[in-house]
Amino acid sequence: MSTDAVVEVRNLSVSYHAHRALNCVSFSVTPGQLVGIIGPNGAGKSTLVKAIVGLINVDQGEINIWQQPVAKVRKRIAYVPQRNDIDLDFPVRVQDIVMMGRFPYLGLFGRPNSKDRTIVANCLQQVGMYEFRNRQIRELSGGQQQRVFLARALAQEADLFFLDEPFSGIDLNSESIIINILKKLRDQNKTTFIVFHDLAKAIGYFDSLILLNKKLVAFGSGKTVLNAKRLSEAYQGSIAILSSTNELMMVNA
Repeated sequence: MSTDAVVEVRNLSVSYHAHRALNCVSFSVTPGQLVGIIGPNGAGKSTLVKAIVGLINVDQGEINIWQQPVAKVRKRIAYVPQRNDIDLDFPVRVQDIVMMGRFPYLGLFGRPNSKDRTIVANCLQQVGMYEFRNRQIRELSGGQQQRVFLARALAQEADLFFLDEPFSGIDLNSESIIINILKKLRDQNKTTFIVFHDLAKAIGYFDSLILLNKKLVAFGSGKTVLNAKRLSEAYQGSIAILSSTNELMMVNA
């Protein structure tokens, strides 16, 4: 086991109803990185995140975070699920959602104090959503909602973040705000994993990439992972072409 790894995954396999979703996946990530998880639909990207944070059972393998099981360090881990997995019709205000990030520090019957309220306000200001603090979450656009969920993760004051498709269906301004905040977290030696789809932006966004298709196809820097051979293997018959504008495109073989 690496003594300097934030996350270490060894021989991880996960199944759903006897269907193998991940097969013998292994990798190790050191602190202070933005890590993109890429691959085709059904490749096991969300499954990998849920397995690491302890939301689903695994068939086999070992997952350690700071050389410990996730249950022992859960307070230091923030998880932002896909928006489709969140009940946006629940009548709750924006600031109440962000306050949920403080729950690990409040205890079962604890009440927020002035420090908690200040942290929530600061996190809403970071994501540009303070003026919307009294709005109902369902009144916001998709990008605004995603910024609120990031603010909730920030309010937790975590050291390790997992975001599942945070850029899906959001505006470019929100995407820019979110990635800039995550880069600032990286500069503070915090580590973030992001399930991601836009291959053309991957090199510019991430320090390391995990390329999956139920197994680990490749892991490393963008230049190492994003080549035609590995992308063709991951996307099963498609070919990656680097255009004259340095954009990656996938075409059928």
